[in-house]
Amino acid sequence: MDLFRRSEIEKAEFEVDYRIVFRTERSSISTQSAVYLNESGELVEFVGTAIDVTAAKQRKKRCAEQVYLAEAQRLTHTGSWVWQVAGRQASHLSEEWYRVYGFDPEKGMPGWEERLNASIRRIEPIGRGQSRSIRERKSVRSGIPNPSSGRDGQNTSRRSAILF
Repeated sequence: MDLFRRSEIEKAEFEVDYRIVFRTERSSISTQSAVYLNESGELVEFVGTAIDVTAAKQRKKRCAEQVYLAEAQRLTHTGSWVWQVAGRQASHLSEEWYRVYGFDPEKGMPGWEERLNASIRRIEPIGRGQSRSIRERKSVRSGIPNPSSGRDGQNTSRRSAILF
């Protein structure tokens, strides 16, 4: 017996969430109803609402994914960041990135020089020259200007994860 028929027989309100396809879009809908009975207890009508909750469900899913990612980063001591090459701007630094480099996330994003110096301090002295050489070779091969070379950068971003 379907929900509407059962609600009619039982004279009961109902709530149901379902998905619909409209043109090429899929939407999540949340429906609630109220029943109105006359003086003798007979069902007169259902009154209800249907709300498109697609965006809310997507936000909830993204939030959950971010929570899982943050937990995974915390457990593995993996800091992630997004760096805009041209302006030497970090558009994202994960909570674990702050912990790895010893910054306080409450104080906000540190400046370029501060981040660079923190990175260099974390590399053992013997590996610092190697690290700079690898960065420069990769920059030349990829065609992306090396910000430390003084050439103008393009509006490009790189995504990386630092493992410690």
